[in-house]
Amino acid sequence: PCVCIEVGCGSGICITYLAQILDNNAVFFCTDINPKAVEMTKATAKRNNRAVEPVLCNLVNAESIACFPSMKHTIYLNKILYLQCVTPYKNFCGKT
Repeated sequence: PCVCIEVGCGSGICITYLAQILDNNAVFFCTDINPKAVEMTKATAKRNNRAVEPVLCNLVNAESIACFPSMKHTIYLNKILYLQCVTPYKNFCGKT
């Protein structure tokens, strides 16, 4: 399976959009150190009928990496690269 991870999810709009593009044909995780951001992301995903798993953690800590499964194909979503990365990875998880 394909795994998509966004670091610093904020409102959840980016990871939710990616879930829409890939039509939920992946596992979508996101992280934030702010509990309000995690709750907002849950609400955004729910409002858009998308399966997104926000995790309250700081990925700078080595222990936090253990909260994500090890998968062969992973998309890391970075807001700076977001607009450049989403389109090329549209078919990354087998979605046409």
